[in-house]
Amino acid sequence: MHNTRRFNSLVAFLLTGIFLLSSLGIGHALPTRPNPLFAVSGTGARHRCLAPVPDTVRVPEEYGRVVESYRAPEGGSSKHILHIQDIHAHTEAQTNSAHLIEHLQQEYGVDLVAVEGAFGDFDLRFFRAFPDDAKTREQVAGYFFEKGLLTGADYLAITSENPPTLYGIDDEQLYFEQLAVFKKRYSNQSDLEDLLEPVELSIAQLQKEIYSPRLQQFIDRAEAFESADADLREYAQHLERLAKEHSLPIQESSDFSALLRLGELEGQFDPDGVKAKLQKLADSESLQDPRILEDPEIRTYLEYVKLSQALDTHDLLSQLKQLEDQLGLALCGSSEEKDFLLASRYLGKMTKLADFKLNREELSKYQSGEGRNELQSLVPKAMWPELGKELQSLEKFYTIAFDRDQAMVENVLQAMEREGVDTAVLIGGGFHTEGMMKALAARNISYTVIAPRSTTPQDEEKYHG
Repeated sequence: MHNTRRFNSLVAFLLTGIFLLSSLGIGHALPTRPNPLFAVSGTGARHRCLAPVPDTVRVPEEYGRVVESYRAPEGGSSKHILHIQDIHAHTEAQTNSAHLIEHLQQEYGVDLVAVEGAFGDFDLRFFRAFPDDAKTREQVAGYFFEKGLLTGADYLAITSENPPTLYGIDDEQLYFEQLAVFKKRYSNQSDLEDLLEPVELSIAQLQKEIYSPRLQQFIDRAEAFESADADLREYAQHLERLAKEHSLPIQESSDFSALLRLGELEGQFDPDGVKAKLQKLADSESLQDPRILEDPEIRTYLEYVKLSQALDTHDLLSQLKQLEDQLGLALCGSSEEKDFLLASRYLGKMTKLADFKLNREELSKYQSGEGRNELQSLVPKAMWPELGKELQSLEKFYTIAFDRDQAMVENVLQAMEREGVDTAVLIGGGFHTEGMMKALAARNISYTVIAPRSTTPQDEEKYHG
């Protein structure tokens, strides 16, 4: 019995491999969907999640992937939050978010969709009733969706035969306080830039005088990677070589080491050849024959798929950045270089703060003050108080964001109580993920974090518009 289950799992895994090989070039991103909108499906019947969601939630990989999950211990809450990380005003990600909601409705009976940036009940009856022609309604909703004025959840709720129940879980006061900070920053954009620009120019000029050629080369390559002008795997291999040279350890079980292993495996099998072998085995119903694992190409391919599926992009980039920081300091040949590097890093975080682009890890490092004193020693004393005052006002943006984390968790749980359901979808920006999931875990509430598939950067103009 156990062997049968094992081979059935293997069959499913290998057949998945056939479809994977059909749809992607190994090691490259999946192609974007040709149609930015989506076919609406559904029976018209309202789904209610009465049975508990299973421990392992699965989603179609063409729409997204599960990046994290937590299962409450025995005796904990029966509630389960399915958190879809929102990428605001990103057509591809919003399309895939809508597909993910449909999947969770159909597979797990989830109906309640809690939404960031909205407050209370959504009354969409007017939009669903006008016009009464479904095709025209889809076309009109599609137009506003493409413009970034409707989210994927909005579009689905307006056009689907089985619309989810949308509920806004944001705190209205906190939301508009944060929005006011955001608007004030961009209305006074030139003032802050006038303060930062001379500092940045001064640092850039001094950098050429202080850094050794090798450290400068390292910094240039790191900046090229940051601006997406470098291949991820090549850059990781570059860091690995430097880490070995400076005796810096790389954790074997890390996502960083997994990426390096993927690079090694990629040249050890022919994608078309493996596809042909798997298709032939599937046609001859030989996939359950354990001898197929004796084929070195298939074994290599299975290891490749397993590593690829387990790779966590967030953790990978975090580990890469940590190694990059360690190497930068290791390459400093003097205390002057080290102090200047720390000052430069702190300035980089200040610039990101001014553009609201700090992630939580970067914000934590910024708040630790590492490099602040070194930067202050390079900036004219008369300039620092005004610059510090401007940046302090921007820090409030993040403080409010943390408060919103807690408010949204409280509000989604209240909405679930009101609806009498134990499972809900929560759509919120990725910045809020860590804070909200920590709050749920502290309450012993299970959660699953799902990232919608996106292959292009966010459109800043559409987002700010």
